[in-house]
Amino acid sequence: VMLRYSFERLHQAQSTSRQQIVMIGLVSLLAGLGLSFLLAKYITSGIEQLVKGTQIVATGDFSYRLAMTSRDEIAMLAQRFNDMIDAVDTNRKVLDRKIFEIETLFKASQTANFQTDTEKLVKQLLELAAKALRAERASMMVHTESGDELVTKIVYGAAPDGAGPIGTTRIKTGEGVAGTVLKTGQSMIVNDGYNDPLFKSFDCSTHVEESIRNLISVPMKVRDRVTGVINLVNKAANEPFSGDDQHLLEALAQQAAMAVEHARLYELAITDGLTKLYIHRYFQGRLEEEILRARRYHTTVSLVLFDIDHFKKFNDTYGHQQGDIVLVETAKILKQTVRDTIDIPARYGGEEFVIILPETDSAGALLVAERLRHNIETYEYPGQSIPLHVTISLGVATFPDHASNRATLIKKSDIALYACKKAGRNCSTIYSDSLAELS
Repeated sequence: VMLRYSFERLHQAQSTSRQQIVMIGLVSLLAGLGLSFLLAKYITSGIEQLVKGTQIVATGDFSYRLAMTSRDEIAMLAQRFNDMIDAVDTNRKVLDRKIFEIETLFKASQTANFQTDTEKLVKQLLELAAKALRAERASMMVHTESGDELVTKIVYGAAPDGAGPIGTTRIKTGEGVAGTVLKTGQSMIVNDGYNDPLFKSFDCSTHVEESIRNLISVPMKVRDRVTGVINLVNKAANEPFSGDDQHLLEALAQQAAMAVEHARLYELAITDGLTKLYIHRYFQGRLEEEILRARRYHTTVSLVLFDIDHFKKFNDTYGHQQGDIVLVETAKILKQTVRDTIDIPARYGGEEFVIILPETDSAGALLVAERLRHNIETYEYPGQSIPLHVTISLGVATFPDHASNRATLIKKSDIALYACKKAGRNCSTIYSDSLAELS
């Protein structure tokens, strides 16, 4: 009986042990499964964040960064991801800046190719520079030939209250920021504005001076010769001008410098050195163009040919230097009398001058001739102890009324001039066939 009882107790103990082992195994299995699930969840969560980050960055948002809450391999991977985005974002900004600069310079090149008016071209380049660098105002100052100084030539943007008119601001070499740039040929950025020791007062109100928060000044160079300076004032949002701004403005200044230099050389090629009027060759070409235009559009073009009365005797009496003064002053009066950018005044040769008057008939040309004659007759010429006076004689001819081509138009205005001289000089005469018979 005792043996049987012992066997039953042993069997019961074994059964209980098996149950405990099974329970421990089940608990261990459940614990392992739970730990595996948590570990998988942790790992996949980091990967999901990486995937989400790449998707966000792929849309162009380079501001997104992964949060790092641990120091394990996932955190290291997140740090590498963030470093990569930082590098990509930096390179993107550099590339965007380069593309922006190329586009700006391309626009400047197109402007230079399609704009023939130098002043308009420079103003468009200043506008382009101001918009590209987000500046309030831009100006071009040129180096004067008569003195060692800069004078404001062209301005883009509204000037502050109290600023003087264009051409009144003059800066000597080495004076102020622009004068220093002219002297050294090196660009300057002054982000302290009028508080900078180099800032030059322009003899204007304190309000104008204090309105300059910052400025950038770059030289205009032609073959290492500084011909002027371009200034930009007040960058938007109170931002400072940067080195990138300087490099872009220097490239635009080079475009402006070449445009101004080409205009200067072209002007030298087509203008008389003494009177600054157009030369004879240019006059002949422009007269041909105006006749062709008048023929095409069925309009008129008049020609006024005149010379200074008794100019040889004047030279013999007062000398050739005084004669040159008379020629220079007569040219100034001529340019002041005719329509700017429309009429074409030229020096025909010696003391002879000529005016092309587009879209003007004989009656209108005679009014211009008489106004010019009066202006010269009443003008007091300098050079002697007392003012001198001269008179002129003028001949007028019109296309198509009097001539059908350039050579004939010139000849008939000359016939009218000759008739004026025969009538006693100091008068204006319109061509007629009766004058041709007398000549």
